[in-house]
Amino acid sequence: MTDRAQPAQLPRPLRGQRRGAISILLGLAVALPFVTSLAAAGFVISGQRQLDAAMAGTTTALEVRRVSQTLLAIVLDVQSSQRGYVLTGDPLYLAPYESARRELPEHLRELSTLVARHETQVTRVRELDALATARVDFAADVVRLVTDGRGPEALAAVESGRGKRLTDDARLIIAGIDAEEAGIVVAQQRAAASDAGRQATALSALVVASTVTLVILMFMVRRMMAYEEIVRMCAWSRTIEYQGKWMSFEQYLQERFGMQTSHGISPDAARRVREQTEAEDRAADAGRPGAPR
Repeated sequence: MTDRAQPAQLPRPLRGQRRGAISILLGLAVALPFVTSLAAAGFVISGQRQLDAAMAGTTTALEVRRVSQTLLAIVLDVQSSQRGYVLTGDPLYLAPYESARRELPEHLRELSTLVARHETQVTRVRELDALATARVDFAADVVRLVTDGRGPEALAAVESGRGKRLTDDARLIIAGIDAEEAGIVVAQQRAAASDAGRQATALSALVVASTVTLVILMFMVRRMMAYEEIVRMCAWSRTIEYQGKWMSFEQYLQERFGMQTSHGISPDAARRVREQTEAEDRAADAGRPGAPR
């Protein structure tokens, strides 16, 4: 007779459940880096879109300023051209005026298109359109008076200050347009910087959480894979072999899993102890002298 008992295996359903759990944990551990990468890519794409929007806003603001300053130069050219023609009567002074009349509508349309996304800017461009048109019309009236030989009337019209007021008003409207665009750009840049900060924080938190989760998953897999499916138990002493030593079941739980045990008594064991005790008591009573036979 050999003293090495055949090891008992875990039931097949339990082994299947454990292997299934390990497969699920391994699947999660493998999928987690891909999920994290996809989330990180989403953050990067979102940040790039916001950056592109901010850059587009800056480009638009620069274009608005370019066109608005061109319009201001046109209005000033009209004023200086008109004044030079009144003072000298030389037709050469009318060249900037004629050029301004041709270019003004086109630049106003371009500016209106550039600011179409902001209602306040649209309103300012409409006001600028009215002022610039009125300034050109006033210059046309003055030029007509000089051409008709009515120089004193033209000079009186210039000295009335209407042309200067229209020019100054147009200058203020253009300054308001430029200031509004600068404010829009600053707001977009601040929003982009704030979003970038939040995304960086969220991405860092995601990486940390994913790393911690991955460590936990791998720890669980390692623990589950370390569980032995076969345990050698002595059929006579009911002790268990673990790492070359034979020990009690309580010691095995302590050494293998770090589990503490406590003791109690099951109902069946209590009944057997009670019956045995009663039987022993009866036997003892039967052996006493004078006991009834």
